[in-house]
Amino acid sequence: MIDLFDLKKGEAKYYDKPQRFYVVRNNNNVPRITIKETYAVWRRKTQNKVWFQSKYEKGTRSFDFSYTIDQLANSIPDALIMSKLFKIERSQENVDKFRKQADFLEEKLKDPNNFTASIDEDYLRKWGSNSVKFEKLVI
Repeated sequence: MIDLFDLKKGEAKYYDKPQRFYVVRNNNNVPRITIKETYAVWRRKTQNKVWFQSKYEKGTRSFDFSYTIDQLANSIPDALIMSKLFKIERSQENVDKFRKQADFLEEKLKDPNNFTASIDEDYLRKWGSNSVKFEKLVI
């Protein structure tokens, strides 16, 4: 098992056997854990990025794919903790967004003139049905 966090910036390590690590990504509010294998690891000096080498590039100085340090875990329990933190963070962002939207809509509801209805009459005559549009609520 590689210890990704002991790797200093600018340092590379090469392995004879594939080393397993876990990638945690946040896709559409659902954390996803992926198992990856690598034959070499290189941490960039300037960015918080780690590059990995696949079996196709084994034995060379070429690296195929990269992830940021905050997406990587050494074990499944670590990956589960990271995905829990991602979920908590995303849930908090959603709560803040909905509170902001609710406050905005409460302000809009104070005056009934804020809701102006319109319809595309040509489309209505042509197709017989159309949805009513209101001015866009901008937050």
